[in-house]
Amino acid sequence: EKKKLLLNQLIPPLEKFYCNSYAPWMLISKGKVVKYDLRKMSVWRCVIMYAHTILALRSTWYLLGYLTIICFITEAIVYFTNGGKSIDTTISVFSRVYTLLSFVLAGHLSICVGRWDNLRNNVFGKMWGGLENINLIAANLLDPKISHDIILQDKLLRYSRLTMRLLFLSAQENDDMTLLLEDKLLEPIEKDWLEACNLATRPLMSCMWISNLIEDIISTRIIDLKLTGHYPNSISGLILDVKGGIGGTLGILGCPLPFAYVHTIYWTVQVSLVILAVETGVLLAIDLDRRNNGSGNYDNSTDDYTWPYNKGMWYGTTFFQLTFQNIFFAVFMIGILKVCAKMSNPLSTGDLSFPEFAYDVYLHNNIMAIRAGKLSYEDIKHCNNIKSNNQINEDSKSI
Repeated sequence: EKKKLLLNQLIPPLEKFYCNSYAPWMLISKGKVVKYDLRKMSVWRCVIMYAHTILALRSTWYLLGYLTIICFITEAIVYFTNGGKSIDTTISVFSRVYTLLSFVLAGHLSICVGRWDNLRNNVFGKMWGGLENINLIAANLLDPKISHDIILQDKLLRYSRLTMRLLFLSAQENDDMTLLLEDKLLEPIEKDWLEACNLATRPLMSCMWISNLIEDIISTRIIDLKLTGHYPNSISGLILDVKGGIGGTLGILGCPLPFAYVHTIYWTVQVSLVILAVETGVLLAIDLDRRNNGSGNYDNSTDDYTWPYNKGMWYGTTFFQLTFQNIFFAVFMIGILKVCAKMSNPLSTGDLSFPEFAYDVYLHNNIMAIRAGKLSYEDIKHCNNIKSNNQINEDSKSI
């Protein structure tokens, strides 16, 4: 229990969530997805998932609803005007852009995923690693048994967590720092200084607090640094990693993909979906006319029954086949665009963005484990020395 108290490991705000009794589990942190059961996503269970997917977005169903209305209006116009008898169904406008559209969507998705991966691992992740490494070096310089050194370590930990949380608030354009005060990551005088800054520059101010605090720690351990002169240069590099991660993250989020490019992608997809809805309506109208009048291309007099034998079943299967494949394709294209939009700001308040509260706890626990590592090593070393001495004494007695 004493060791657990020294580690002070916080419990991450996670809960296991099931969309339904058959769907794979998901770990949710205050409305944001942290992890999910990837093994079961590859089987049919992913089909019955609804929460935290594009199917849970109202905008998806609104767009599908508009396309359905366009389809049935087109079908009614073509059917009641007998326009189907004058339309060549062998020429499809949508089929001409199908390959190009698939290529463009694949390229756009690749760009968005690459941008997200770069932000997570090379920019934001670099800042996270810099914060942990700064605390690691500070743990080597400070004595965990001296109260003054413990205060310095706690302050460095608080500033590290504060920097990450301020970065999330900046990316979310959220000016409210009440939670930071409630979580005891911020003091009133510090809040006053941060409020004087622009929202995007607040993480940089807390980064400078870390830099100045490190200078205070170095000044108290100047003798030790003479023996380990590489520490000052290492710490300077890590501070620059943190600063660069902050600037890089906000820079990527503040500079989206070129407007003309994104507009072209969205415009092409939306127009293609409208064309697909119109063509579906035309084909349904033609099939409806064929159900009542036959194809007109052959004579049924020599057959045992007229074609189609069951008009309702024939049109039902044709209707289902045509509408299902086109709705599936429309959902896929809409889903790709919405996934790309959600990945554009991984630090937002969206349900698929980075879980800042879980990350905050992870950072705290990692740093506390690093700090406890030094204390535990000294304890283990002391126990091993006692064992070695006892063994030497026993060997001496036996001799």
